[in-house]
Amino acid sequence: MAIEFPEAYTIASQMKTSLVGRRFARVEIRPSAANVIKWGFSNLDKVDIAGEEISGVLHYGDEIHIQMGDRHLMFGDLIGRLLYHAPGQQVHPKARIIFYLDDGAAFSYLISLYGYARVLTTRDEIDRFIREQGISPLDPAFSPAYMAKVFSESKRKIAKQNNIYGIQYKAGGIGNGYWQDVLFKAGVLPIRKSASLTDADFEKLHRSSVDVISAATAAHGHFDELDFFDQPGGYRRILGKHSKDQPCPQCGGAITTKNLLGSTSYYCQNCQH
Repeated sequence: MAIEFPEAYTIASQMKTSLVGRRFARVEIRPSAANVIKWGFSNLDKVDIAGEEISGVLHYGDEIHIQMGDRHLMFGDLIGRLLYHAPGQQVHPKARIIFYLDDGAAFSYLISLYGYARVLTTRDEIDRFIREQGISPLDPAFSPAYMAKVFSESKRKIAKQNNIYGIQYKAGGIGNGYWQDVLFKAGVLPIRKSASLTDADFEKLHRSSVDVISAATAAHGHFDELDFFDQPGGYRRILGKHSKDQPCPQCGGAITTKNLLGSTSYYCQNCQH
């Protein structure tokens, strides 16, 4: 499961309390990060941030932005970990990139599949990454009408509402993990055609998105994900890999497991239509 809105919100909040006012002493890019550099997920081999003061930490969807004056150190699309290390504490052996701070502490970036760790150097670049996140589900601008826009584009699929190249609108920070619960609570099947969604469906999808992400954020993320201080979240998904061969938690019927758009979807054909 990737880091989504609840995990990114939690980590950004923890970073804000522990990093603001500190300066970067140096950045260590380990040999294991070679592909991260090669594939363009990081430019830290070209952009020096040593001496930069951390002035703030911002959160957009599933992205975390560390402010350094006019530049942002951005982490996003992360399947992996961001982990704080107190002064003298050993860094995780599998860390790809390590950020050492002026107080002797550090934090590491461990990518298990993919993810960004880029310095955004211009206002246009920062604005582009923020804009591409779409509107997050706890933003006041997130509405049933926005959900209708999310599914108005021809490439949009119910099974995976975001992370599809070229899509303009998305519910920022909701990936496949939490989307399973959103669809279940809304009573919407992931195999439906997006064109079949009604105004009532958009109302339910909006309400469920807010409910699920609010609950997960209050619980500091999913229990399978670790926060900045190596602690798991408290949210347990309604549907997920644990649902295979288990009865529906609502009606007791069979849970269907199906690969849709490259991800496994879990749903109840009795409770979702």
